[in-house]
Amino acid sequence: MNRRHLGPIVALVTFAVLGGSGVAVAVWTASASVSATASSASPATTASLSGGLNTTYSFNGPKSGVAVRGALVIANTGGTPLAYGLTNALAAGSSAALAAATKLTMWVGTATGADPCNQPIPPTGKVETTLADVAPKLPAGAQTLAAGAKATVCVATNVTSNTDATLPGQTVTATFAVAGAVAGSSWTTSATATSVTQTVYRLGPVQALACNDNAALNLTISWTAPASKPTGAQVTYRVYDVANPGVTLGPQTTTATSLQLSPDAWSRNGTYRLAVEATESLHGTTSKVAETSITRGWAWGFILIPALSCVS
Repeated sequence: MNRRHLGPIVALVTFAVLGGSGVAVAVWTASASVSATASSASPATTASLSGGLNTTYSFNGPKSGVAVRGALVIANTGGTPLAYGLTNALAAGSSAALAAATKLTMWVGTATGADPCNQPIPPTGKVETTLADVAPKLPAGAQTLAAGAKATVCVATNVTSNTDATLPGQTVTATFAVAGAVAGSSWTTSATATSVTQTVYRLGPVQALACNDNAALNLTISWTAPASKPTGAQVTYRVYDVANPGVTLGPQTTTATSLQLSPDAWSRNGTYRLAVEATESLHGTTSKVAETSITRGWAWGFILIPALSCVS
């Protein structure tokens, strides 16, 4: 609670800046539509967020399908009516593209039972924006609360666009905060809810890259499947020379986890940078490339022998 006696005001404007990003996180104005005497009672509020908003979207196509949901409970725990505003801060490193592509829908829950958000999204009275909105407007039923009252703001999100195919693997972390203002005074109170993190699924890279020469002087590169392989998906691999990425070594794609390269294609002396890229069939995502540096040459022992090193 802040008590700054700066004279009567009819609106409160709060600015928040995301630490380290240099971007203004939120500017909101809460209209002083409730009346109270600032000295009569102390303002106080709480905010808590629960539900399934911590999620990984998995989809094949332009949309994520069914929205995930949570409940933002705002409680006026003080002794005076409050006018509320909402801010949304994105953590450093969050994907701006994913935030902009994630639809954010809010409404005041009215369902009966333990879960007031167990209802279809209403056609009216809802607020629709995106997770990139730094100052989303609260639904009308949560904009003002009497002393001791609370409101449950239902929150639904889903990815509405993936046309640029860059969203897989991206992550966004958002933190909602509420602030309440006492009409006719400079008294304010605020509360921050638990952060939520959302990602878009992407197949992970292959593991344990290795290489060896056999007696016929063939070079073999091997690997193990990505740890995040989705159940029921077929994973295929493409191997190429980093110096010439447009040319696939061996088959265009293979389900095998090793590839033998003939000595005719690879000099016995030299260093090469080979890459392995994996693709899964369920969602159509392609992994980040895993690379290994292969050096082939000769070493002196009792006789001249082939030497090989493979460093990922």
